[in-house]
Amino acid sequence: MNLIDYLRSNAIQCAPEEADADVIFFGVRKGPEATADALKAAMAAHKGEFCDVNPLDGQEHSYIELGGWVGDQGAALSLIGLGAALGAWKLLTPKTMLGDLCPPDMVQQMAGMGMVSMLAA
Repeated sequence: MNLIDYLRSNAIQCAPEEADADVIFFGVRKGPEATADALKAAMAAHKGEFCDVNPLDGQEHSYIELGGWVGDQGAALSLIGLGAALGAWKLLTPKTMLGDLCPPDMVQQMAGMGMVSMLAA
């Protein structure tokens, strides 16, 4: 199964309060068949749409960068959220890094500027 099909089948978009991972713009719930190993295998087989990225290289990758790799920023957010929900990497957002110190309008502004990322260990 290719990466986009895997995300469509296993990364369920929902309200943030119902989510396993909150990627600010929406929540992501992991599907019942989702596994970290299967997600990583789909990622390894994926060829970049507009750029080459290795999301598992231990560097931080934003949804904007990953959007170029998967071909869609929404799919990139689903990828980040699903992997975080499966424990495959760390989710970095204004909420996860600043908590309640960051007001909601600032959270949205920062996220819109690309500050929703993943960091694989």
